Amino acid sequence: MTSTIDSLHKILKDETRRKIILELNQKGSVGYTDLMESLGITSTGTLNYHLKVLGDLLEKDQTEKYRLSEKGKLALKLLTEFPQNNQIERKKWQKRLFIILTASQILYLTIIVTLYLLSIVDFYRVILAISYFVMATVVLYIGYRMQRTIPISGSKEEKARMRIGYTLGGIFLGLVTFFFAAGFIMRALQEITKQPLLQTIFWTDWYLGFSLVIAPMMGGVAGYCLGKKKGFQKPKWAVWLDRYL
Repeated sequence: MTSTIDSLHKILKDETRRKIILELNQKGSVGYTDLMESLGITSTGTLNYHLKVLGDLLEKDQTEKYRLSEKGKLALKLLTEFPQNNQIERKKWQKRLFIILTASQILYLTIIVTLYLLSIVDFYRVILAISYFVMATVVLYIGYRMQRTIPISGSKEEKARMRIGYTLGGIFLGLVTFFFAAGFIMRALQEITKQPLLQTIFWTDWYLGFSLVIAPMMGGVAGYCLGKKKGFQKPKWAVWLDRYL
């Protein structure tokens, strides 16, 4: 039994073969052409190779469609019930990205505190900066912990993580975008109107409430809707980083 499981692990190391197993489990039985289309494979030679490697994990029904054999169902259990044996270790770029973004947050907070000590900015801005720092760091850390191991491509776990990932990404962008966009707009209007808008509007209670609550909520909803539109698939930039970094 142990040797059988070990051989299955070797077969299922390839992402395309894992997708074939999950696709057949989801649809029951799939024809050759439909399998090519659903997997995005354009070469019959490539698909034939993977089908040959899968071997007795698959069988054909009376209509010549592929389906999982009993051994194939055992392979499916390895993918779904014991995902830790098939997960890929976190990519180095994800750790570097987390470190870079966290370091930038610390640098920003340090600059604000320094400006406060030099009496260039008031304490209100320090409070706002600390609030941004805490919220952004929490979002980044949750995203980082989610990527400690990467679930099997196409699995339900990956879909669930992508839902959270798109939402967290939207929250983070809502925080950062509103802060910089509002600052740029207020400064531009201040130059045009010659009024101290940064002091009278930028640090008011409504601004803090919007930037710390409303903007992140709007960003989270927008991120979730974007993910839903894309079927909660991994973004192309993340796939590119996985491939080349």
